[in-house]
Amino acid sequence: MNVFQTPIGRYAPGIMNVVIEIPKGSRKRYRYHRKRRAFVVDYRLMVSTPGEYGWIPETWAKGGKRVNAVVLARRPTWGGNVCEVRPIGALRRRDGDHQMICVLLGDPAYEALRDIRDLDETAMRRIAQFYEPFFPLMGWLGKDAALEFLKETHMTFRDRLKKHGAASVIEREDADEFPDEFESDDDDQTPEAKPAATPPSPTVSEEGTRAEQP
Repeated sequence: MNVFQTPIGRYAPGIMNVVIEIPKGSRKRYRYHRKRRAFVVDYRLMVSTPGEYGWIPETWAKGGKRVNAVVLARRPTWGGNVCEVRPIGALRRRDGDHQMICVLLGDPAYEALRDIRDLDETAMRRIAQFYEPFFPLMGWLGKDAALEFLKETHMTFRDRLKKHGAASVIEREDADEFPDEFESDDDDQTPEAKPAATPPSPTVSEEGTRAEQP
């Protein structure tokens, strides 16, 4: 199975698919190896993941990358699993490549969560602390703004597909060997050597966003 061919889902953006790369609680960093058609592991994570970590199919965010997501769930799954999720908000990035925050569809522990505001501050800080060593954070987006961002990145994907064909999308996705958020901005630094940033405050913004057009 080629996971890059996974659809975003019939009911997106309210309910959508997420391809899981890193199971909840893992410190192992996984990536999909196109030629092997399997997930391979690399030991580079500094902290364990606060939820299932993966990416949203048929999206095209800044720099031609898929939109990444943290999926809150009671139990971990495995790399390559495709989960149906409900978006509740997003963690804002300075460069506009926001990280979606979702809950696993049908998980009773998170059934009452409808917006990022419903998430307790401890959980929000855990999510922020997972990301903070790798890129600057700019607070949070509420559900409505996050859904708007997701719609725009999906539309950008569809427009590129229409203009340039499926091969251009697949080739660009296959070239993404590692998600940028786990890479150092300086080639001479490892992620462990980068200074930690201050976790963003739990302030939630409903400011609209626009995905960068190719």
